Amino acid sequence: MVNVTRSIDIERARPTRFPRFEIHADRCPQAFARVVDLLAARSLLPSELHARQSCTGLWIGLHLDIDRHAAERLAAKLRAIVSVDVVILIHAPTPPVEAGATGGDAPDLCASRCQTDPAERRAHQSAE
Repeated sequence: MVNVTRSIDIERARPTRFPRFEIHADRCPQAFARVVDLLAARSLLPSELHARQSCTGLWIGLHLDIDRHAAERLAAKLRAIVSVDVVILIHAPTPPVEAGATGGDAPDLCASRCQTDPAERRAHQSAE
């Protein structure tokens, strides 16, 4: 079993203010129960939850109303579950800075990230 650790900051087709988790686990009923049990033990109720089976296993997607630091900690706990293979944490996009809010032109944050991070560049190009 390969355990991949990955967190990304990109805007998706359905933007949300909540962090989104995409979890791939073994194709067994206990995998889903373990993920939901971890949420229940922390009194977390997802704003959205979906699961689907594939030939390679079970995909679970969920949105939680928690801050970035708590999302990172929860992702680490999810990755520690025995039957979980991959946890992808997609952080909610940060709202853009208004041009008049800083007393000048707003910096092009996306352009600066795209220049320094190849993954950001690819994500930006695929979104256009």
